[in-house]
Order: sequence, then C-alpha cells, then structure tokens
Amino acid sequence: MTLDDNWKSIDIADIMEDQAKLRHTIEESLLDGQIDDEELEAITWQLRRSGLSKAKKDQVLEAVKKNCEEQVLLSDEDTALLRSITPPDPAKDWQDCMLILGNEVGFLKTIFRVYCLEGRSGTGDMDTVRALPRPIPTANRMT
Repeated sequence: MTLDDNWKSIDIADIMEDQAKLRHTIEESLLDGQIDDEELEAITWQLRRSGLSKAKKDQVLEAVKKNCEEQVLLSDEDTALLRSITPPDPAKDWQDCMLILGNEVGFLKTIFRVYCLEGRSGTGDMDTVRALPRPIPTANRMT
C-alpha cells in the first residue's frame, strides 16, 4: 500500500493549530454576535482546509457572508450553525477521550493479552487482525 504524497506532508500540529484558530474565530464572532470582514476572511480560509462536507461548508459560508454584508446580529439559526462546526476545546476533548478509555480499560486489556499470546505462540498473522467479540455493556458496569 502506498500513501498519496499529500498525506506524507500532513503535520498534526498544523491541524491542531488550524482547529484552534477556527475555534477562536467562531468564539469571537459569537461573543459580539456579528461577523466582521476579518472574521469572515478567517472563517472562509479555515473552512476550506476543514474536513467538513462541501454542503456544510457552503451552508456556513452563505450564512457568514450574509451576516457580514448586512452587519446584523447573528440569528439563532446562524449561531447554532457556527456552534455545530466549532472544533472541540483540546483540554475538554482530552478529558473526554480519557473518560472513554477509562470505561473501556477491561476490553483494551483483553485485546492486549490476546495479541500478546498470539505473538508468543507464533500463531498470529501480522497482516491481519482478527475481530474480537465486543462485550455487551451492562447498566452497573464497574470501571
């Protein structure tokens, strides 16, 4: 399998920086309830680089351009639209990931042990991963 050359040059730090800029720009727009020319330019540029669908990008761009041109306060719909595309706060996102991993620690340990045993016995195939049955969550599961 070969990687497209564009994927080889992606740096996670650049992605995180772009997401932080988009988050900051949207938060500034929501704070004053209006989108100025500078915020419009920043949102437009950052949306081009985002992973949102073309339809979602077009919807957001139409809303922010209209708001900027008319110089009116953001409507409830436009505010909700901007909130829906706001990247997560990295600190909160990290806490959420750790919570999820903490809840799944038993399953993760099981996966680790199975693959350790396969490697030790020589029965494992490095090119394939066997699907493990997922435990059924219970209401009173202990973490």
